[in-house]
Amino acid sequence: MDLDAEALTRGVAAQGLADNPAVHRYGGIDITGMLDAMAAWSPFTMVPAADLAACVEQPMQSLRSVLPGPFDVVASTTLLSQLIIAVVHGVGEQHPQFVELLQAVRAGHLRLLTHLVAPGGVGVLITDVVSSDSFPGLGSVPEEALPSVLGQLIRERNFFHGVNPAVLATLFRTDPVLCSQVEAVELLPPWRWNLGPRLYAVCALRLRRIQG
Repeated sequence: MDLDAEALTRGVAAQGLADNPAVHRYGGIDITGMLDAMAAWSPFTMVPAADLAACVEQPMQSLRSVLPGPFDVVASTTLLSQLIIAVVHGVGEQHPQFVELLQAVRAGHLRLLTHLVAPGGVGVLITDVVSSDSFPGLGSVPEEALPSVLGQLIRERNFFHGVNPAVLATLFRTDPVLCSQVEAVELLPPWRWNLGPRLYAVCALRLRRIQG
């Protein structure tokens, strides 16, 4: 599932799965349910309270009738940072509601991920945390040292907005909706993704939905 239907088609074809009957593509899907409203946000105006609330609730409401789930396994693959970038571009980091908007969009995505997982199933939240743009030495870090180096970068606040893995893990245990649905959360070791012009340090959280 992705907003960019053409990119989704190319990605499936690149893996030789274009004609696989087990693969179903859902393109042109706004997983926030808020793109039209977000397009009207501005660095110079306040965002209505109704928009803040909708950022949390609309993802589940708008996709409930679109997808056939729930599913045994659901993966969010570096979507969270892209959603937060939309907030950065929409209002800017200096906007007085920036943190509230970031938190609302993040909560909506985490709740959607959990909602799509069947009881007893597994959800995986994969997110890029930092890139070689702000940490040029990322490519030279030994694999075994990557967890400690990433931890140091996070302590130095050298990471993308809203994707601190420790904070994300805590949200699954403290958000009133998430903690009622999730029985276990595991932070997996980080790794690197090479996307050509830059490297990314990537982390994943694996969660299990409560049975029954």
